[in-house]
Amino acid sequence: MSINLQSTPRLVADQLKSEIEHGSRTKFLPGQLKLAKELGVSVPSVRAAIRYLVDEGYLEAPKNGQKIRIRSPQGIRKNQASNLLIISPKRDRLSELSLELLVGIEERWREHF
Repeated sequence: MSINLQSTPRLVADQLKSEIEHGSRTKFLPGQLKLAKELGVSVPSVRAAIRYLVDEGYLEAPKNGQKIRIRSPQGIRKNQASNLLIISPKRDRLSELSLELLVGIEERWREHF
């Protein structure tokens, strides 16, 4: 049996990503302090999770003092596909399963580098 240990920011990012994909969060994230209290984690963990989600295309990069905007599901898919252009120039021929696999590989690669 293997144990899958993930960092708190990664767990927070995965939770928020799931909520975004299922439509629970649609336009903006609440402030970092409010989100940290809501999820029962520290503000630095929320900040790191936001950075993950910006890198993955789920959120727009926040500017000082502005709300953090959630991208539409269509925008998320386009951003992920355009990021994969480096991995596969023939992305238009990829099946949906292949795209998901490559997105997963890209996410793991980002975690390590």
